[in-house]
Amino acid sequence: MYEAFEYLTDLYLSEFIVGILIISIIVVVMSIFHIVMSPVDTQSVISKKTSTNVSEVKNMIIWGNHSPTMYPDVENAVINGKSGTEAINDMTWVENAFLPTVQQRGKSVIDARGASSATSAAKAALDTIIACENTTEAGDCFSAAIASDGSYGVPEGLICGYPLMTLEDGSVEIKRDISLSDFAKERFQLSIDELSSEREAVKHLMK
Repeated sequence: MYEAFEYLTDLYLSEFIVGILIISIIVVVMSIFHIVMSPVDTQSVISKKTSTNVSEVKNMIIWGNHSPTMYPDVENAVINGKSGTEAINDMTWVENAFLPTVQQRGKSVIDARGASSATSAAKAALDTIIACENTTEAGDCFSAAIASDGSYGVPEGLICGYPLMTLEDGSVEIKRDISLSDFAKERFQLSIDELSSEREAVKHLMK
């Protein structure tokens, strides 16, 4: 009986330690790569619209802040081999259905569950860990927020959601060959402005 109790104690203790390690890794990743909405959530909305599988939606970029101003870039997505613009070709849906659905998803989860959307954030963190640990396929990318180096007109040092790639040597870099439409630039700028105002609001605390 004692041996059985000791075995169960060791088993649960091991599971507890593993759980703590996983949570610690998630916290570290979320502190380094300031996680934005999981692209899988966005891909599911697009796959439903285009009657494709989520796995067929590639290069899903989420620009900007982790807030309702985030800009999920459907135009530069690749959907079953086609550009997002070609596959969807419905900017009315993008503006009036897609963007509000994605931008307000966190609130929707909280309203539906009556509780925090922490599970969704944890899933995004795990997705980011996987993306950072595996070389990004050619033509694809993943999204997370890092300190800007000035790319795409974002003020240097501002923490901002970017398209990222994990290279073969394990380093993570911004994907720099993305072209933005005037519509995308306008939406992205709204998020950049919000991030800049948030940084300005706490600037006095960082002295």
